[in-house]
Amino acid sequence: CRPCCVATGSSWVSLPLPATAVCPDEAAIQPANLLTPDISKVLVATKAEVSFHGYGEYRDRCGPGQVNPCKKDFQNPNHTTSELPRVSKLNLAAGSDASLLDAQLIEDLKNEILVLNPAGCPGDSGGPITTVYKGAPIYLGQGLDGGNFYACGASPASKNDPRAFGYFSPVYKHLDLIKAAEDFIKANPATTSKSTITCIKGKLEKKVSGSNPKCPSGFKKK
Repeated sequence: CRPCCVATGSSWVSLPLPATAVCPDEAAIQPANLLTPDISKVLVATKAEVSFHGYGEYRDRCGPGQVNPCKKDFQNPNHTTSELPRVSKLNLAAGSDASLLDAQLIEDLKNEILVLNPAGCPGDSGGPITTVYKGAPIYLGQGLDGGNFYACGASPASKNDPRAFGYFSPVYKHLDLIKAAEDFIKANPATTSKSTITCIKGKLEKKVSGSNPKCPSGFKKK
């Protein structure tokens, strides 16, 4: 797969696409939808499978005989980050499903979306969480916070800790920020500065304009 930006109803998110697929700059695609409160209720109730896309580490930090947590070794190629997005499959959950979590923690997370089989590695934070709902791609938010999960050996938790949990803030809680960003971009369109140089060749003189103008072959800058 390769990364590709996909339009949502109000933004753009990075989604992995097969090598044979085309990106928006290559062909028109159907925009994805943003998660809504009503769709969120359905997905949580059905413990829907979602995809967490990340560019972080993708191999276990701990070598043979090592006990986690294991420190990152920047000289170890096994600790490098991914050049392409990886996908971890997660399932949404309701607070009532989290019988092993502290009641106060469940209360604190009541306005977030809960995951009870979290996955991911250092560097994945901020990656998009997506799924398909009624045949259409849905952008849910970015993840993933949580606790008690292995995280490629970066945490002290066991690989199958029953107390593992993850959570993320649904995108519909942040539509005001998205709108503010869109308004700012519209009010401040990107501009490309241009300059003009004069090039000479004998008695010939030629002006060249552009963001980084250069004289044609055989000419020199005046």
